[in-house]
Amino acid sequence: MKGYEATALLALAASIKTTQYIPTGPEGQVPVSATVERYQKAPNLVTNIYYTATYTIADGFDGTKAWSENAQGRVTEPISIDQVRAKRDSDFYLPLNLKQQCAKMEVQGIERVNGRDAYLVVGTPQGDLPERLYFDMQTGLLRKATVLPTFTGNSPFEVNYSDYRDTGSGVKFPYLIMMIPANSRTVLYGTVILQVTKVEDNKTIENARIARLESKPGPAQ
Repeated sequence: MKGYEATALLALAASIKTTQYIPTGPEGQVPVSATVERYQKAPNLVTNIYYTATYTIADGFDGTKAWSENAQGRVTEPISIDQVRAKRDSDFYLPLNLKQQCAKMEVQGIERVNGRDAYLVVGTPQGDLPERLYFDMQTGLLRKATVLPTFTGNSPFEVNYSDYRDTGSGVKFPYLIMMIPANSRTVLYGTVILQVTKVEDNKTIENARIARLESKPGPAQ
């Protein structure tokens, strides 16, 4: 699994730019094109900004809690079960800390993923349901992760990673990411494809850039 570990060696901070479609409308079936900027800083600070033609939204993790800002500038916090997942996902060195994050990990065989053989590892994160992780037998890189979130009962959620490239510093990063459904926390419909356009690791990120946003004042009554 050394290949998976290598994807995390981004020193202390990283900036990632992607393009994707954000599910909107009834059941998330109306895709809206967006440009996404992600700023991540060790140990667990994250800010994602989504720019569309008509509005901007954001979300992140401030080191203690997850937060999100809607198109009207209102900042809220997800429910407790989503906070647990957000905290785990915000770990800058999550691949290196995988064993610490999971109460139990077990290799359960070999399966075909995207036409390639991969080791299947089932891990059970602290306070959550099991995840199925597939590691490419030749490269060791993570090709696919399947989790079973419990937002309104058990609902399958898959993340497919592909098109791994060297970022320029010897780090392998997936430049194509597909999530089915679109989001493991709130959207149970639709599919999102993220096409990474730029990765900058070993980058200095100002605290103001990655700080939690505050709700904007509402319109005067």
